[in-house]
Amino acid sequence: MQVYLENLEAPPPPEMQQLLGAMHGNPEGMSGFVSTIAGVVSPPEFFGSENVGRIMAQTGAARSGSSLRSRRP
Repeated sequence: MQVYLENLEAPPPPEMQQLLGAMHGNPEGMSGFVSTIAGVVSPPEFFGSENVGRIMAQTGAARSGSSLRSRRP
């Protein structure tokens, strides 16, 4: 998470932009993201493929190309 916070000067990568867009209007997704920044939820838990997939599916964004899930090892 520290790496993410240190790089706030640059625009987020497309995958992060897509996830942030999917969280818009999604209280559960927004709460999870803020909890991750606050250190309450671990980044691997929040950015895990199951959680990201759920957030993306709730908005239909999963159909619009790549996501963070496709970049995870």
